[in-house]
Parts: sequence; C-alpha cells; structure tokens
Amino acid sequence: MILYEGEMHGYAIKKRLERTIGKPVSPAHIYPFLSKLAEEGYLEVVSKGRRGKKVYRLTSDGRRLVERIMERMSGIIDGIMGLKVMVCANCGCKIYEGGVEVVVGGKKLFFCCEHCARSYLGETGEKH
Repeated sequence: MILYEGEMHGYAIKKRLERTIGKPVSPAHIYPFLSKLAEEGYLEVVSKGRRGKKVYRLTSDGRRLVERIMERMSGIIDGIMGLKVMVCANCGCKIYEGGVEVVVGGKKLFFCCEHCARSYLGETGEKH
C-alpha cells in the first residue's frame, strides 16, 4: 500500500512502515515480502542512480490488488463503525460520537450539532 503513492527504495519503505506502525521493522521481513510480490507480478524492481539501488514500483496488477484490498477493508470498517455511526438529518455528515438527538412526532432525529438541529427544525422546533 505504501508503494501505491509512488516508487521507493527498500530502505524508504522500511522507514515509512516504521513511522506508520511505531515500531522497528527488520529488513528480514521486508525484502522477502517485496521479492514475493515481484515474483507474483505485483511490483517491478528497477535500478536507479549511479549506485544502481533497487527501486520498487507497483505494476498495474499491483495497483489493482491494493485497490481491491482497500475496497474490502473499507467495507469491513464501515460495517464495524456502522453499528455506532449516525447520520445528521440536516447536513448528512456521519456522527461517530456526541451529536444532538431530537424527538419530532415520536420519531428520533439525529444531528451533528445544535446549529444543524435549529436549521432543520427552525426556531419553533418544527420541520421546514
């Protein structure tokens, strides 16, 4: 997924991964994985610079793989978060916590803030 943003040297991938997870990462974990991805056609290795350092870049199959993974992950996350997420009746934004609940005609309406509730219901508390 790191390579989806653009090509990188193995060391840059290692450092980026360490920043992301907040822990040291062994090259023994990274380079065999990169080799396996290249073997399966998901990335290509090119040499760049005077020292001929290896640079890794996703192939079109690799980009499609990342897109499929992200699509599946977002579905899982939406499913988990969907249990707790409300949608503002006025602006449509997602409310993960907090918000304003108003009962109108026996029906609960949820708003992200007092401003949206007032805007939707008007100062009289009735829907426009």
